[in-house]
Amino acid sequence: SVLLAANASDKNDVVQTFLSTSEFQSTVIVSPSVWMIHFYDGSASADGVSLVYKEVAAVLNGIVKVGAIDVSVPQQREIADALKLESFPKIFVLGDDKMNPIEHKGNMEPQELLQTAVSAIGKAVETRARSRWVVQDRQSGGKNQQTSTGDTVVQLNDRNFQRKVLDNPEVGMVVFVAPWCGHCKQLLPEWREAARLLQG
Repeated sequence: SVLLAANASDKNDVVQTFLSTSEFQSTVIVSPSVWMIHFYDGSASADGVSLVYKEVAAVLNGIVKVGAIDVSVPQQREIADALKLESFPKIFVLGDDKMNPIEHKGNMEPQELLQTAVSAIGKAVETRARSRWVVQDRQSGGKNQQTSTGDTVVQLNDRNFQRKVLDNPEVGMVVFVAPWCGHCKQLLPEWREAARLLQG
């Protein structure tokens, strides 16, 4: 079994709710992040969002965004209708193709919910990488050349390392590079591409 430890305040803060379809659209649908959304009927259960779901959300904080939608509320039911979802409660993961959410098929055990989230992250990375390299190969005539991308790499130093890395709740990848190392410099474009693919 998985033991999840999180502060009560953390658990309440990391499950996002939505007041309207437009808020869901602007927050979730256009987001590059992977989302896990719990659709439940608040009129059928006094429990609402379960403690287990809140604990899983606390573990995923900064990695996968987590939300909850009470379909007994008309404005929130419209969100479920827009996604063509029926019968509740259900948990869906929204990856890169937000209009085709993936249903969580397991039970509400923490390890099963976490596995669904991890699987969705893997699929999102694979989809972005495949899309990037297919487009790149077409543009370069089949040669896998580096194309220019927006720089998503943050330069770290002794003044910002604590804030950007140690105090940051999000998962980060840190590469230590020696300025005199030729091999390190040759790999910089690859690290920048990895940062772009993993953004969000």
